[in-house]
Amino acid sequence: MIEIYQFDRSSLENKLIELFGDFVPPKHAKQFAAREAGEIRFGDTASVEDGFKHFVHVATVDADDLDEAFELTNLWNDEDRVEKKAPMHSASVGDVFRAPDGTYHMVDNVGFTPVWAQRG
Repeated sequence: MIEIYQFDRSSLENKLIELFGDFVPPKHAKQFAAREAGEIRFGDTASVEDGFKHFVHVATVDADDLDEAFELTNLWNDEDRVEKKAPMHSASVGDVFRAPDGTYHMVDNVGFTPVWAQRG
């Protein structure tokens, strides 16, 4: 089984309002979002929980292969194998997949980039 996590835009919006007030200049929003994504991609955060603070578990896929899970949630050719946990969009760049061995992988432009091994 593979778990899929997607960026929670409402969580980011709340954080931006907390930081900048009701009006958030688009430049600041883009910089903040890029920093958050960079921390996850390069593993600079202290733990998986910290890194996923703006992500939500949206689905569990009946698959053991990352490429197969991506196909199932991008093409939707066998929806019976996808258990939706929250509203989600089709799998795309930036989504995070948790493999059966506990490792995390971010969908990249081509393939996946390893993010972390599960801790403790």
